[in-house]
Amino acid sequence: SISISGEGVLSVEAKDTWIAAWESTEAVAGKLEIEWPSETDTWTGAFQIGPLEIGATNGRRVTLTVSAVSDGEMVRTTA
Repeated sequence: SISISGEGVLSVEAKDTWIAAWESTEAVAGKLEIEWPSETDTWTGAFQIGPLEIGATNGRRVTLTVSAVSDGEMVRTTA
């Protein structure tokens, strides 16, 4: 299984997608890419969205911290 977490700025355009994935009891389709100096590994499959934290600085910049765990087979390709 794969477990990932990350943080960044949450755009208003992506807000509903992230919240819907978090609220869902179903896994959502996802892709994880890791770029190495000479190639990129990509895993595709289904993820369960775990803890999701949304915060704001001075009422303007909205940040997102999220975790996800694979749900079933993950297929890896290297390019």
